[in-house]
Amino acid sequence: MMKISNLLKTLNADPQDIVQVSGDTPVGMANTLMKEKHIGALAVLDDGRLTGIFSERDVARGLVDHGPGVVNLKVADLMTTEVISCQSDASISDAVQLMAANGIRHLPVLDGNDMVGFISMRDIFAIYISSLEIDNSVLREQLEVLVSGGKLGG
Repeated sequence: MMKISNLLKTLNADPQDIVQVSGDTPVGMANTLMKEKHIGALAVLDDGRLTGIFSERDVARGLVDHGPGVVNLKVADLMTTEVISCQSDASISDAVQLMAANGIRHLPVLDGNDMVGFISMRDIFAIYISSLEIDNSVLREQLEVLVSGGKLGG
C-alpha cells in the first residue's frame, strides 16, 4: 500500500515548491497564478500556517455572488477555510476516499501541522495509470513466455 509520502517523492514534490498565497492576495492575482502554473487550487498560508484553500471553484462561486468585481476581492473573502487535509503517512487509498467523501480534488498534505505537499486527483490518477501500465507490461511478457513454450520464473 503506497503512502502519500511516497507519492510526493515520486512526484519530486518539495515543500518549497508549494504554490501558495496569503489571504490578503487579490483574487485576480491568485487566479492569474493558477493559470500560469496550470493548477486548480492554491494553498493559503498566513504566518506559515495553512489557513485555507483557494480554488477555481471559489472563483466561480465568487463570480456568481460578486460579478466581475470579484477580481478586486481578497483571497480570504472567498477561500475555503474548513480545510480538509491528510497526513503524509496516510495511504493513497485513504486520501482518495477522503477526497471522494468531501467532493474535493485537491488535498493538502501535512506532517503534524507543517504543510509538506499538495496533491490532486490528477496526481493520483497519473500514478495509478503508470502502475497499471507496468502491470500490463509484466503480464504481456509472461504471456509471451507461456505462448512460446517457455517457463515462468525460472
